[in-house]
Amino acid sequence: MTDNQPSQHDQETPAGPPAVDLVECAENLLKSVLGGLAEEVDPYGLNAIEYSLLKACMRWGECTATDLAEVLPVDASRISRLVTGLVNKDLLIRRRLPDDRRMVMLRLSQKGIELTAMLNQRIDAHNSRLMENITGDELSVLESVTGRIIANHIALRSSR
Repeated sequence: MTDNQPSQHDQETPAGPPAVDLVECAENLLKSVLGGLAEEVDPYGLNAIEYSLLKACMRWGECTATDLAEVLPVDASRISRLVTGLVNKDLLIRRRLPDDRRMVMLRLSQKGIELTAMLNQRIDAHNSRLMENITGDELSVLESVTGRIIANHIALRSSR
């Protein structure tokens, strides 16, 4: 491209703002972030959703499968299968409440705590490498723009 040719980001669209392929941007960002995540968790027989489940359990201490289904991008039946797999790997512990045997609480086992803590450190280090040479202001803008896009998505869904 020569200095006289506008870039894709400089071209005006009929709606006004510069043209940006949001899908391509999101796909490339996801590939970069989730690719690094997969490289860290795969050697331990986990996938990204299982790691996210373990991380949520570590953050909350104890929770239900319903709690997890509210924050993870999978349905309740998949949460149940994921929980069973993580219990079988000795990473999660199920505990039935004595007052209500239908209610099952989940928490990390000691092995789950140790693995999740180690993976958190490795993934944080990977994410730090991804954000090298990006200023705090740039990260704030990314967070702000992402938040607005998500809010717009929620508004669109509720207007249907």
